[in-house]
Amino acid sequence: NCSCTAYAYDLGIGCMIWSGSLVDMQSFLGSGTDLNIRVAHSELKTHSKRAIMITAPVLGSAFIAAVCILLACRKFKKCPAPEKDTSAEEILFQRMEALASANESASNQINRKELPLFEFRLLATSTDNFSLGNKLGEGGFGPVYKGKLPEGQKIAVKRLSRASGQGLEELMNEVVVI
Repeated sequence: NCSCTAYAYDLGIGCMIWSGSLVDMQSFLGSGTDLNIRVAHSELKTHSKRAIMITAPVLGSAFIAAVCILLACRKFKKCPAPEKDTSAEEILFQRMEALASANESASNQINRKELPLFEFRLLATSTDNFSLGNKLGEGGFGPVYKGKLPEGQKIAVKRLSRASGQGLEELMNEVVVI
């Protein structure tokens, strides 16, 4: 019966139904009978609305964070960071090699015999790690050192100084001219 206000069931009594107000309620000591009261749907606690109110923003934020992390990972894969054990001098030399290669392929004016490329380690070894005893002088780009290659050939090494105010491009222009 859907028009009842409440109902209960007890093994000794059977089914009890209340209609209207609940004025004739009785106390059954020790029986443990459940009284089921009919209430309007709006009076029920609905956890589903609260769950939606909490879950939707959390999932939305998680999705946005995942997209941002994915984009950041893709960006860093395109531009890998230099290795931590690579010194500034080695990075500079690698850039100089790249510029020299670009100039050589673009204009074919640079001949490898005219402008040989050396590894930074070889130049550091040849100049006793750019020691003051091998310093010839100081130019607009920084100090110039004398050195000797393993084959015995004497060389002069121009080292770009951070305090010079000159950039890598200006140094490469001078090297290409030489």
